[in-house]
This record gives sequence, C-alpha cells and structure tokens, in this order.
Amino acid sequence: MMKIEKSELERLLRNTQRMCNINGKPMPQVVGCVIECHENEAYTTNIVRDGKTSVSSFSIPCSDYDSGRYVIPDIAKALGVLKAHRGVVRLEQKEDKLIFKSSNKQTTISADSRALAFPHTKKTIAEWHEESLDRMACIDDFGNYTMASGEVRKPIANFELHGSDLRQAIEAGNINGQKVNRCAFWWDGSQLDITTGKQMLGETTTRLLDMEWPHFPQIDFEFEGGLENCLPNGKINIFILDFTPEGQGYSMVIYGDDGSKIFQRGVM
Repeated sequence: MMKIEKSELERLLRNTQRMCNINGKPMPQVVGCVIECHENEAYTTNIVRDGKTSVSSFSIPCSDYDSGRYVIPDIAKALGVLKAHRGVVRLEQKEDKLIFKSSNKQTTISADSRALAFPHTKKTIAEWHEESLDRMACIDDFGNYTMASGEVRKPIANFELHGSDLRQAIEAGNINGQKVNRCAFWWDGSQLDITTGKQMLGETTTRLLDMEWPHFPQIDFEFEGGLENCLPNGKINIFILDFTPEGQGYSMVIYGDDGSKIFQRGVM
C-alpha cells in the first residue's frame, strides 16, 4: 500500500504522460507506467513512445509505502479515476488489479504488468519499465552520459534558469493556434535564445539568458517532445551533451529542483 496526496499523484502522472503536439494533435508520449517507492518518494521512469529520443524520471512525496510496484497501464484512465477522489489516496496493487482508496470511496481498475506499453510495440509495461531504468542509469547527477562502449561523455555547457521561463518560451509557439512542437535552441557565447513558431502565423524568439560565458562553445540545435508539459516551475539546470562525432547531434539533460531528470535528444 502507498499513501499519497491526490494532487501530487495527478502531477506525477501528468508529467509522466507528457502530452505533445503531433501533427497538431495532442498525444501522450507515455501511455502506461510503473510507480516505485523509495525513501518516502514515489517515482516513475519512462522512455517515450519512439523508444529513443527521451527518457525521464519524476518523483513526488509519499508515505506508508511498501517495496512493491504499482502498475498504471493507462495514465489517462487513472487520471479519470482520481477525479472521483479527494485528499489522501491509498494505492493497493493486488495481482492484476490496482485499487484507489480515499476517505469514502474505493475504485478498482485492471492493472496487468503484461499489458503492452504502447499499441505499436510488443513490449509489456514491465519490460518497458526495466529498459527505461537501464537507460536512465547511463546518466549521472552531473550530466555525464556513459555510452555503450563505456566512454563517459561529459557536458560541454550547462545553464541554470527557471522551468517556467523555458515553458513559456516553448508555449510561444502556440500563438494564433499553431500548436507547434519543434523549438530551436541557440547559444552564441553570451545569449541563450529559444525560437518557435512559423512566420506566417508568428515566429517568436525568447531570450532566456544574457551573459558572457566564453568558455561554452556555440550551440545550435532543435528539439521537440512536449517538454513544456513536464517541466517544474522552479530552478532547472540544463546540461548540453555533444554527440556530433557519432552523427547524433546535441542532447540535453535537464534536472529540476523537484527531483525530475529529463534526457532529451535534439532533432536530427
């Protein structure tokens, strides 16, 4: 059993789900997940649906937890269940069922770890979860990435800013109903800009930093994937990894002050 505030559980599930505009339509980048608990924290760790461009870990406080796993085969349905509950929610995993309990309500849903992680894959939620943990284990707390060869790729730059500022910069791509998902990241040695949107309806450049860091090289790449829907409001640290020698462009590792960790590859 695990006790958790309903609002916190909803936040964890929405961050994990990570809605993203795909061809102008909202689509979850993660359909189902597994919640694990450790040291009064509940965690999810998931690779996104394409299996390669991003892996993220999110956490929230919890109490009275056991060492078991809680399977959420459909995040959207779990969020629908939580609408009927208030205050502290208790989760119980009983074989292939997950039980939500609050002060005067109890809801049971099917929760089989053998369910498919996505409609387009043959991998189960349990298998996808294990692969996600392995992928996240390649990234330490300082932005270093351990490659398959054993080589450790160190960041070439790091930036500290607020997640709310980056979110607003990305969301500027939605003006005039564009629902643009792709953004351009530009650092010239003194200014950090995010550009999004198309000129026909409005292209917007947001300056996030303006300061001299000449030891950071010029960095220019594009990214996508619904980051605006999983960033914390507080401070974030962005570490840039250079995989251009392997023909894989740049990647970001984003650490949030809420304990979140997001690895995001740039668009090739």
